Amino acid sequence: ANNLKLEAVIAPRRLTPKQQSELAALTKFSDRMIEIKSYATDTEGLVLASQVFDALTAAHIPLEDNRLTMLPTGSISFGVSVEGPDTALMAELLRILGNLASTSTVATSRPGITMSASLGAMESARPASATIVVGVKPIK
Repeated sequence: ANNLKLEAVIAPRRLTPKQQSELAALTKFSDRMIEIKSYATDTEGLVLASQVFDALTAAHIPLEDNRLTMLPTGSISFGVSVEGPDTALMAELLRILGNLASTSTVATSRPGITMSASLGAMESARPASATIVVGVKPIK
């Protein structure tokens, strides 16, 4: 039983087939832009972000690909968060990604100061309707 608990803690995060098909079915949002971000050094997060990217590409949603661009500077995001101005789109993404969602941020340096940096991030002319941030896998 302890081995199974340990395996669950260290297993990489992946979308379920149901999550993949539900994301691919979001074609009614194909007129919106979604940004996907992940940390520059997090290969586990890259695989999960790439699964999300591929599923949303199947839904013909334009994507701003900022995988592997975030640099941890001051605080680190855990889990998957969804933010942005489009509440209908955010609600659908959170419903589908709910088991992966987390909004926890852990300060790693000076409290009260928040910094963020990105490396080679794309920025399109039109703002994203939603941004999916694939943070570091939370340790439970």
